[in-house]
Amino acid sequence: MGTPTYDRQNTRRINLKLNNKTDADIIRKLESQENIQGYIKNLIRKDMRGGYTMTYKIKPEYLDLWGEDATEDTVLTDDDLVTITRGWDKAPADVMDQLIPQE
Repeated sequence: MGTPTYDRQNTRRINLKLNNKTDADIIRKLESQENIQGYIKNLIRKDMRGGYTMTYKIKPEYLDLWGEDATEDTVLTDDDLVTITRGWDKAPADVMDQLIPQE
C-alpha cells in the first residue's frame, strides 16, 4: 500500500455509486470478481481497443512458472490472463512483467 505522499502524487481514486435495485446485476457481477479493480480496468482497456483482444507471449525466463504446457509459442489473450491468474498471489503488474505484448 502506498504512502500518503505517493498516493497523492501518483494515483487517483474514482468512486462508483450503484443502485441496489436497478444495478443489482452489475453489483453481483462485480462481487463475483476476485479483483474488481483489475476486472474493470481490463474491460475499459478492451473497450478502448475497440473490442480488440490483446495477445501476449510468455518471456522465456518465466515459462516454468506458467506450467508444463507453456512454451515460447504459447499465446495468451486478456481473457486467458483473467482466467489463468485467478487465485494467484501475484499482483497483476507482476504478472504483466512476465509477458511480451504481441502487436
